Amino acid sequence: GFDFFLVGDPWDKPEELTKLLKIEPTYIKYFGEAIGEINRKESPYTIWMYSSPYIIEHNLDKLTEMLLEKFENKVQIIKEYASKYPSVEVKLWFVIRTDQENFPALYLNQKLISFLSKVNASIDFDIYIDDIYKFNQM
Repeated sequence: GFDFFLVGDPWDKPEELTKLLKIEPTYIKYFGEAIGEINRKESPYTIWMYSSPYIIEHNLDKLTEMLLEKFENKVQIIKEYASKYPSVEVKLWFVIRTDQENFPALYLNQKLISFLSKVNASIDFDIYIDDIYKFNQM
């Protein structure tokens, strides 16, 4: 799946972003709020995040398409919002589950690169090789 998010500190107005984008985030966490149930560590920043539904893919095309359908027409809003709050960063995080036999293609098409450049986003890949994925493929 993917997580598209804005993160920053200090930043206390993620609801404002929700109203501007007209997109409900899947997750908001405020600076200082507890993270997790066990260690109750405090969040060092505020996060506004939209996560894709979990899908099993062997390349990033479907995830890229889902992201661009949701956010490509919001470029100007994101740019203006991030410039209003200079501590806020835009990030894209691909979370990929696979097994060693079916490693996915990590191809980024020009349309995605252009979008990420326009919103000044960084990108991160988390790749997990696990037996759960293998089991689900049987």
